Order: sequence, then C-alpha cells, then structure tokens
Amino acid sequence: HAAEVENDKPAYVVDARHGTQTSIGVSASIPAIAETGNTLGFLKRQKQLECHPLQRFLDECREEWEDYGRKFKALGAPNECPPYPYTYKNLQAFVDANDAEAVAAMQKAR
Repeated sequence: HAAEVENDKPAYVVDARHGTQTSIGVSASIPAIAETGNTLGFLKRQKQLECHPLQRFLDECREEWEDYGRKFKALGAPNECPPYPYTYKNLQAFVDANDAEAVAAMQKAR
C-alpha cells in the first residue's frame, strides 16, 4: 500500500489485521518459517524486557492506575481508588515462574 504522508505512516507500516493475516498465511504456507517462530518467543521477550525494564513498566502501570482512580473520583465515584494490586516482588515472581516454564518446555522439546 502507499505511504500516508498526512498521518506520518510510511508504506512499510501495516495495520494489525494485515500483519496478523500475513503472518498466518506465510506460516501456514511455509512450515520452516512456522518452526522458527517457536524459538523467537524467547528473543522477543528478552527484547521486550530490555526496552521496558520491569520496574519502569510497573511504575508506569501504577501511575496509570492511580490516574484512572483520580478520574473516576472526579466523575463522582463513591470510593477511593484501591491500591495498585502488584508489587515489584510479585511481578518478579511471575517472571521467574514464566522463565521456569520456558526452560522446562525447552528441555522437554529436546
């Protein structure tokens, strides 16, 4: 498709529907590509954590939670915003559990 200059969207940027359909079509047509996708999840996760460290991510989530709480209160919500339910400690526990599952799955696949 053509670039959308007025929206600052280059031609190589596609919407989610196009990207998903293309990915499914290519993976279904070329099994070797589908197989490599199984190993890319770990890399994608590592890159995500490098770009968005857990502490910064959690801080941003908490700020957004509290911002919504203030907005609801300003609109007449009867109760105060509950405290944000996640901490660094339990978020790290989730990540550690996910890591352990991934290692176990990789060892099982061998």
